[in-house]
Order: sequence, then C-alpha cells, then structure tokens
Amino acid sequence: MKGKARDNSDRERLYLLDTTALMTFIENEKGADEVEKILREAYINRARVLASFMSIMEGYHSILKEGNEESARDFYLYMKVLPVEIVGIDERITIKAGDIKASLGLTTAQSWIVASAMGYKAILVHKEPSYEVLSSLLPMITLPY
Repeated sequence: MKGKARDNSDRERLYLLDTTALMTFIENEKGADEVEKILREAYINRARVLASFMSIMEGYHSILKEGNEESARDFYLYMKVLPVEIVGIDERITIKAGDIKASLGLTTAQSWIVASAMGYKAILVHKEPSYEVLSSLLPMITLPY
C-alpha cells in the first residue's frame, strides 16, 4: 500500500522489514529463516509485509558498491516479486522521519524506516543495534546480529 498510513487493529499482522532484514534474507544470513517465515505468512494472506523505499535503495546500493551491477538489478527485481509492499513518501511519515532524525540521531534512511513502521503501526523487523533505543515505542522483532 502506498500513501497514507492506516490503522491495522482489525487486520492481519503487519510487518515492516528494514534494510538489514531484507539483506539478511537475500544473503541467507543468520535470521533469514525468521524473515522467510514472515514472507510465507504474507504469501498465504496471514500477514502484510512492508518495506520502505529507502530500504530498497539501500539494498540496491549495498550490492552495487560491491561492484556487481547485475546482482543489484536482480535484487531490485526480486523485491518486486516478493509479497512486500513498498512504502513511499507521505506527509505524516515525512514529518515523523524529521522528528526522529532530529531527536534520536539515526541516519536519514533509518529515520524513514522507523517513521514508516510507526506510521503504519507495523512490527519493525531488523538487526540494527541503533533501533534498540526505540523498543518501548515500537513493536520489534530483532534478528540475530
């Protein structure tokens, strides 16, 4: 779903995979099984899975900077076939991301990702130590580091 955040109280579980969760799955790192379980839930309509547009860009960039343009394109195409809805930009998330960046010192991408999870009331799936300061504000699944 793109656009406005909506209440998810009467719906299936809603997850937001951050960049580290996506890369964990793609690279079959420790924790990939947890991400795969979440994606399987989405395939059978027991969950919705979101990812911020920033995570797609970061994943693409991470692979591209290793010098593998074809793999970076493959990553992008793979994101389009997974049961993952890309969260774009909306006014509420933009303001929230700015507030988070100003108050918590997260990177720009991290601020967008966290603001998206908050705006959609999603469970943030990650393995990013800097998100732990938000554990009382946002439901999270922390993958093994």
